[in-house]
Amino acid sequence: MSPDNPKLFELLSDIRVKPDVPIILTIGTFDGMHRGHQALLREAGRRAREINGLTAVLTFQNHPRAVLEPESAPLLLTNWERKKQLIQSHNPDIVTGLRFDRELARVEAADFVRDVIHGRFHAQVVISGPGFHFGHNRLGGPNLLEQLGREIGFEYFCHEYIRYKGEPVSSTRIRRALAEGDVEMAEAMMTRPHRFQGTVVTGDKIGRTIGFPTANLVTDPEIMLPANGVYVVKVFLPGGDEWGGMMNIGWRPTVDGKSHRVEAHLLGFEGDLVDKKLEIEMVTRLRDERRFSGIDDLREQLEKDRNAAINVLGETLF
Repeated sequence: MSPDNPKLFELLSDIRVKPDVPIILTIGTFDGMHRGHQALLREAGRRAREINGLTAVLTFQNHPRAVLEPESAPLLLTNWERKKQLIQSHNPDIVTGLRFDRELARVEAADFVRDVIHGRFHAQVVISGPGFHFGHNRLGGPNLLEQLGREIGFEYFCHEYIRYKGEPVSSTRIRRALAEGDVEMAEAMMTRPHRFQGTVVTGDKIGRTIGFPTANLVTDPEIMLPANGVYVVKVFLPGGDEWGGMMNIGWRPTVDGKSHRVEAHLLGFEGDLVDKKLEIEMVTRLRDERRFSGIDDLREQLEKDRNAAINVLGETLF
């Protein structure tokens, strides 16, 4: 099994792991694949090398709380396709992403350990973070994994929190940073900029009339957007072309104020992007969204924003 081409499972019934191969299994939600998650995968890799074993990752395609507590479920930092790519970049031998559903939610924690962790993966070592909980009513956690590990015959290792600026790194803390518009703090905790995708739809073309045409994006409602405001971004087009840009997230109080929009202006770009899927990478926040006295004042501010974006990006992306 090559780390460059890890085996991928998306259904419990598909999991096939030979019982005679030592498996170091890392388990968690892994939303955002932040510093803490990366530390778990490094630890798994280190232990696998020591015993000539294989590394496996067990995670979920969706957030379990979207099923258990949909009214309070957090927005995602990464969808399954993105999370899968990020996990695979750490070269595990096996990646398993299960779709969490009501049936899985009813499985008792001890049964999940016996039937899945032990029964399907035959894990020799299991690694998680201290905040990981699982099983019916989320009654499973580090204590149960340690207890059942002694009974069943696997070693359990609970990795300590990874800290940034004195506090534990977590998906919740990253969401809080994004909700405050602090995309640089989020980047520091994930070790890469926050990204999301959007499909370009036809807008009202007001930006074009004042010299700032924008790509109006429809984004995945399950993915976290930063706070309303104006940002410097990088925009990745289908095919891989990269452009510098600036983005407004908000209500456009000067020209509309009735609908929430995500609009990107690609610096120096000319062409039609309607129906194209763009990937947006957050760089930094320039300012709050605010109401201007009129179109001329708005245009003047947008000129300042464009100059600021160029200063941040340099002149290589347009």
